[in-house]
Amino acid sequence: MLTPANTPAAALLRVTDAPAAATRNFEAGQVLEAVARTGVRSDGRLSLQIGQQVLQARTEQPVQAGDRLQVQVLRQDSGTLTLRILSPERGNPATDAMREHIGRQGNSAGLLANVSYAANRTDGMPTLPEPVHKALRQIWQALPDRAQVSQPEGLRQAVADSGLRLERRLAAVAAGNEPPGVIRSDHKAQLANLLKHVFQALDARPRPSGGDSMPPPGAQTRASPPPPPQLPTLAGGGTMAEALADLARQGDSSLARLQLNQLALLAGDALPLFFELPVRDEQQVDLLQFRMEEQEGTEGDDDGERTWRVMVSFNFDRLGPMHAVIHLSPEAVSATWWAEQPGTARFLERHLETLGERLEALGLRVASLSCAEGQPPAPEQPAAPTPWQGVVDEQA
Repeated sequence: MLTPANTPAAALLRVTDAPAAATRNFEAGQVLEAVARTGVRSDGRLSLQIGQQVLQARTEQPVQAGDRLQVQVLRQDSGTLTLRILSPERGNPATDAMREHIGRQGNSAGLLANVSYAANRTDGMPTLPEPVHKALRQIWQALPDRAQVSQPEGLRQAVADSGLRLERRLAAVAAGNEPPGVIRSDHKAQLANLLKHVFQALDARPRPSGGDSMPPPGAQTRASPPPPPQLPTLAGGGTMAEALADLARQGDSSLARLQLNQLALLAGDALPLFFELPVRDEQQVDLLQFRMEEQEGTEGDDDGERTWRVMVSFNFDRLGPMHAVIHLSPEAVSATWWAEQPGTARFLERHLETLGERLEALGLRVASLSCAEGQPPAPEQPAAPTPWQGVVDEQA
């Protein structure tokens, strides 16, 4: 018979005065599924449901109402049932939010194409209400351009404006630590502003009798790598209702994707940081994807200094899909490039020396630079896919 002698008291559930009819089929060592119908009260009591039976138990474990518990029968005698808690499965608000957003999220290439189209038209947008058109222009104006992200300070500001820190910025503004204007360039705030005006315009229009004017956005798979700039749907000459419905779907899926990336940050060091940067390139928008992961130094390092692995993926019109994995340490930098088009791979090969010279001019010691045709290799044991994970996993 199993006994609880070596089990911490906090991990035990003691059911007293258990009805014999309710527990006659329980055997020592048996593993059961249980649900806490109440949280633990001040005296340690709680209501526990196992199968169809509701039992009263005592525990020092901080169990909450609704927790699902996996328990093992340790002892059952003279009306007393002792259970050991194996794995509490408490609901996680971040996980619940991820489940909600994963079906809505999608890449933002379609929305960015419409932003570019609306912002660069000189004859206005007769198919859109002016507040919606203005919101699209504001998104365009707030986007960083190539010149900005090519400089360290400009890239740092672009990451700060990517939307990942909006709520922290709002808290700082409310506390008087930041000026209100800091929110104007935030990409998430811009998306929320666009959706506000789109939904207001939709609510102001009569709905067709055949059904909802804006079908809910469906699940979209992640592109790998980012898609190239797309043709704007606003250029198709549809009705105002169709244009607003497209913007609503695109804006909602883009916002959900950004929120998924924010939720991933709650996992801390358990997950790599994944985020996207839309960048203005003349009259179109390119999408850059970043996956950053901090790693411990190698076993032979005296100081155990941490290194960073940064993966950048993009898909430019003239170059096609490209990926770069960059390893940064206090001592040196190394980079491996992959190009999926043979001509781009040859172009990279010819310019690796120039890249090395420019990195050294910045004060970096270049350990290695290389390029290859194709895609980065997948890990030998890839983790289960998650909505915030980078589009391509790698091992270098």
